[in-house]
Amino acid sequence: HRITPFEGIEEAKTLVHSALNRVSCSKHPEREGEFWCVTQSKIICQICSLTSCKDHHIAEIETIFADKKEELQHFIDDVRNYQQQASAIENLGEEEAKISTTLDTAYN
Repeated sequence: HRITPFEGIEEAKTLVHSALNRVSCSKHPEREGEFWCVTQSKIICQICSLTSCKDHHIAEIETIFADKKEELQHFIDDVRNYQQQASAIENLGEEEAKISTTLDTAYN
Protein backbone atom coordinates (compact mmCIF):
# COMPACT_ATOMS: atom_id res chain seq x y z
CA HIS A 1 0.00 0.00 0.00
CA ARG A 2 0.99 3.58 -0.56
CA ILE A 3 0.15 5.92 2.29
CA THR A 4 -0.24 9.54 1.33
CA PRO A 5 0.22 11.83 4.32
CA PHE A 6 -2.05 14.82 4.32
CA GLU A 7 -0.13 17.81 5.48
CA GLY A 8 -1.76 21.13 6.07
CA ILE A 9 -5.01 19.98 7.69
CA GLU A 10 -4.87 22.87 10.16
CA GLU A 11 -4.26 25.31 7.32
CA ALA A 12 -7.23 23.86 5.45
CA LYS A 13 -9.44 24.18 8.54
CA THR A 14 -8.47 27.82 8.94
CA LEU A 15 -9.19 28.52 5.29
CA VAL A 16 -12.55 26.77 5.39
CA HIS A 17 -13.44 28.73 8.52
CA SER A 18 -12.45 31.98 6.83
CA ALA A 19 -14.46 31.17 3.72
CA LEU A 20 -17.56 30.43 5.76
CA ASN A 21 -17.24 33.31 8.20
CA ARG A 22 -15.55 36.08 6.22
CA VAL A 23 -12.70 36.46 8.64
CA SER A 24 -11.00 39.78 9.11
CA CYS A 25 -7.32 40.47 8.77
CA SER A 26 -5.43 39.16 11.78
CA LYS A 27 -3.64 42.51 12.21
CA HIS A 28 -6.39 44.88 11.04
CA PRO A 29 -9.73 43.50 12.32
CA GLU A 30 -11.67 46.27 10.59
CA ARG A 31 -10.44 45.05 7.19
CA GLU A 32 -11.52 41.91 5.38
CA GLY A 33 -8.83 39.29 4.97
CA GLU A 34 -8.25 38.84 1.27
CA PHE A 35 -4.97 36.94 1.28
CA TRP A 36 -3.28 34.01 2.96
CA CYS A 37 0.25 34.60 4.21
CA VAL A 38 1.72 31.15 3.62
CA THR A 39 4.89 32.08 5.50
CA GLN A 40 3.03 32.87 8.73
CA SER A 41 -0.12 30.79 8.12
CA LYS A 42 -2.51 33.65 8.70
CA ILE A 43 -5.16 35.67 6.92
CA ILE A 44 -4.12 39.17 5.93
CA CYS A 45 -5.57 42.23 4.21
CA GLN A 46 -4.22 44.14 1.23
CA ILE A 47 -2.35 46.56 3.52
CA CYS A 48 -0.47 43.70 5.21
CA SER A 49 0.31 42.12 1.83
CA LEU A 50 2.11 45.35 0.89
CA THR A 51 3.72 46.05 4.27
CA SER A 52 4.36 43.56 7.07
CA CYS A 53 4.12 40.50 4.79
CA LYS A 54 5.55 42.01 1.61
CA ASP A 55 8.54 39.62 1.58
CA HIS A 56 6.43 36.56 2.45
CA HIS A 57 4.82 33.95 0.23
CA ILE A 58 1.27 35.26 -0.22
CA ALA A 59 -1.69 33.84 -2.11
CA GLU A 60 -5.31 34.80 -2.62
CA ILE A 61 -7.62 33.03 -0.18
CA GLU A 62 -9.85 31.76 -3.00
CA THR A 63 -6.90 30.11 -4.74
CA ILE A 64 -5.63 28.46 -1.58
CA PHE A 65 -9.15 27.39 -0.64
CA ALA A 66 -9.67 25.74 -4.04
CA ASP A 67 -6.29 23.98 -3.79
CA LYS A 68 -7.01 22.70 -0.26
CA LYS A 69 -10.49 21.58 -1.29
CA GLU A 70 -8.94 19.55 -4.13
CA GLU A 71 -6.31 18.10 -1.76
CA LEU A 72 -9.04 17.11 0.70
CA GLN A 73 -11.02 15.44 -2.08
CA HIS A 74 -7.94 13.44 -3.14
CA PHE A 75 -7.38 12.47 0.49
CA ILE A 76 -11.00 11.31 0.83
CA ASP A 77 -10.70 9.34 -2.41
CA ASP A 78 -7.49 7.67 -1.13
CA VAL A 79 -9.21 6.71 2.14
CA ARG A 80 -12.17 5.23 0.25
CA ASN A 81 -9.77 3.30 -1.99
CA TYR A 82 -7.92 1.94 1.05
CA GLN A 83 -11.23 0.91 2.61
CA GLN A 84 -12.19 -0.97 -0.55
CA GLN A 85 -8.81 -2.70 -0.66
CA ALA A 86 -9.07 -3.66 3.01
CA SER A 87 -12.55 -5.04 2.43
CA ALA A 88 -11.33 -7.07 -0.56
CA ILE A 89 -8.45 -8.48 1.51
CA GLU A 90 -10.86 -9.36 4.31
CA ASN A 91 -13.12 -11.16 1.82
CA LEU A 92 -10.13 -13.12 0.49
CA GLY A 93 -9.29 -14.17 4.03
CA GLU A 94 -12.85 -15.39 4.57
CA GLU A 95 -12.80 -17.33 1.29
CA GLU A 96 -9.44 -18.88 2.21
CA ALA A 97 -10.87 -20.00 5.56
CA LYS A 98 -13.90 -21.58 3.83
CA ILE A 99 -11.67 -23.44 1.36
CA SER A 100 -9.41 -24.61 4.15
CA THR A 101 -12.38 -25.89 6.15
CA THR A 102 -13.77 -27.67 3.09
CA LEU A 103 -10.41 -29.32 2.36
CA ASP A 104 -9.96 -30.34 6.00
CA THR A 105 -13.44 -31.90 6.01
CA ALA A 106 -12.88 -33.69 2.70
CA TYR A 107 -9.49 -35.18 3.58
CA ASN A 108 -9.93 -35.93 7.28
